[in-house]
Amino acid sequence: IAELGNGMFYFVEKEDNIAPAFSDCMGGLLSVVAQNIQLKIGIAPETNVIIKELHTPFKVEEVIKRKKFLIKINDLYSEETKDIVLVLKLLPVSAPLSQVPVLDLSVKYLRHRQRECRD
Repeated sequence: IAELGNGMFYFVEKEDNIAPAFSDCMGGLLSVVAQNIQLKIGIAPETNVIIKELHTPFKVEEVIKRKKFLIKINDLYSEETKDIVLVLKLLPVSAPLSQVPVLDLSVKYLRHRQRECRD
């Protein structure tokens, strides 16, 4: 149940282990900095790029085939990092690559302590 809900679980073998398990769980709740994170990854307008592969353990919705994705990440804890790997196919362009936008990225999340939504 905990894994399906992306939660935590503890095996408490002895009564003495209840307090440390509860303390650890509460500490985890207090260190959450963002919830219900939605990362949008899309191809920048007028760009000759194809997203060939997207590697992540998070739920991915393909909004436009190989061009726009929505990634749903549950909680983010203080000082935690999340990795999302993209494999892109870059087609020839006339301008220097340093001047060509490749991706449009946006993130939306709920700030845990302030209970407000941020873009």
